[in-house]
Amino acid sequence: CSPRVLKASDMEYHSNHRFNTMMKKINAFPAPFFKAKHEDLCKDSDRQERAYKYCLPISGRKDSDFCPGADRMDLLLPQSPSTRCYASVLHLLLVDLYEELKALNYAPILAFGSLLGAVRNGSMIPFTEDTDLAYVGEISVGSELDEALWKKGYHLFQKKIWRVCVAPTHPLAGNLYDPERPIVEDWSVPYLDLYSMEKVKDGKAFKMQEWGGTLPAYRVEPYSEVVVNGLPYDTVHDPEYFLLEEYGPDYKKPAPRR
Repeated sequence: CSPRVLKASDMEYHSNHRFNTMMKKINAFPAPFFKAKHEDLCKDSDRQERAYKYCLPISGRKDSDFCPGADRMDLLLPQSPSTRCYASVLHLLLVDLYEELKALNYAPILAFGSLLGAVRNGSMIPFTEDTDLAYVGEISVGSELDEALWKKGYHLFQKKIWRVCVAPTHPLAGNLYDPERPIVEDWSVPYLDLYSMEKVKDGKAFKMQEWGGTLPAYRVEPYSEVVVNGLPYDTVHDPEYFLLEEYGPDYKKPAPRR
């Protein structure tokens, strides 16, 4: 079977980035064809309960020498697991999620690994497993954000925190799909983590999911700006403080996870 792949030409984007313009103009990739256990990906009625198992099986390279400037633009060309950079898919998720959150007033900021890549060299970290955004507000199944992401071909689900991956309905699914991969296990495809953030202590601090303790408000606001692959993003007021607290004094030195 094949999923109901969305048409980029019918989508409304929040910016006129070259990528969005090209998405609307290029010939659509053929929809992926699912066989055997992958046939479950043609059904989306229970996707929230399936969490990672509804994510499109995607693989890619994580070697720094091959993927030093991984970018979503790379995904507009025919790809295979041996030529696709994992971080190119992460960049796709980062840009689209940031724009949707921004449009719906969630005040998104780059955090954790996403911020680390921006500060190190203004790019995605080639060997990272995921990408990260923090936000202010409430997210729920069936919310305006959930619907907006679904219409763009993204799967929002909850696994301790809210997370997003590429759905089988994404316009680029036919180019990203790896038929050799099994149905997705937790953490084994490109995904984006969403960390809820709220003011506490009478507005003097921020509490962020997965952050031990609290962040002083003056370290968070007013937001500062960093750049990833040439595009600007909001982040905490003091990125150095954030990264020192989270990763230690050697945070600028690349260190792939073992």
